[in-house]
Amino acid sequence: MKLKLPLLIVSLFFLVACSPSDDTANVQSIQEPSATNDVVPEVEATAPKAELTPIPMSDSHENGRYFLTSHTTENGVENVEYIRKGNESDAYVKTQIKCSSNKVKKYSADNPAALISADMGDWVTVDPDWTDADSVKFICK
Repeated sequence: MKLKLPLLIVSLFFLVACSPSDDTANVQSIQEPSATNDVVPEVEATAPKAELTPIPMSDSHENGRYFLTSHTTENGVENVEYIRKGNESDAYVKTQIKCSSNKVKKYSADNPAALISADMGDWVTVDPDWTDADSVKFICK
């Protein structure tokens, strides 16, 4: 408890210090979302930089939300990291894929630093209805 109170006070200080000033609070977006655009406006506004590779998804609601951030292969196992852009927050995912057996291990978190020491659990068979099936198909093509 002794540690939580100072941490809370410091957090509140940074929150107040980082809040928008009157000069920037009224800034509006230059680009208005299009009514005919299939991409969710919140996702488009937070779309990752051009250096990330989009992962095509079979579900139109999920398409345009998944982006490959890292991919290496070691001993027949694909080591993959990607980001899923959400409406409220993003998810960072670390996956190992065995293409030959259609098995995966996966861990997701709300920040990329958590992926460093991720415990991805046991190998599981990919269910065709999971979004994982799309990422496995993309990686194992």
